[in-house]
Amino acid sequence: MRINHALDAAEATEAALAKAEKAQGLSLSQQRQAAKLRKELAQTTIFSTLDVEAFRAFAGDLDAAIRQGTRSHFISDEHAASGGYEQQVSNEAAMALIALQSALKLLVERIGAVRNRLRAERIASELRE
Repeated sequence: MRINHALDAAEATEAALAKAEKAQGLSLSQQRQAAKLRKELAQTTIFSTLDVEAFRAFAGDLDAAIRQGTRSHFISDEHAASGGYEQQVSNEAAMALIALQSALKLLVERIGAVRNRLRAERIASELRE
């Protein structure tokens, strides 16, 4: 895992948080949580003190808002074996939340990978001593 990938994910998450706030897809409590997470990204050392569980939980909290902004439609298709297919269409706010959720999940994954690598390097160093 390259550290710059985790840093890139942090920047992408900050941008996605800003875009979701601008699209007004967040509830008032989610707006407060988003502001808190943006502040944490800006002020902490992401490889050691970042609360990844807060980011993971926030990603999960977005599901209801995404569903609210997404509509499903059945499209009839005489050539389809099932007679058609279901299409989901999301409004702008839901699309911003989907992008945010994806960025949050990627950030959590990459921070975890860096932390595992740092832990492995410490263990290897201790074994060499």
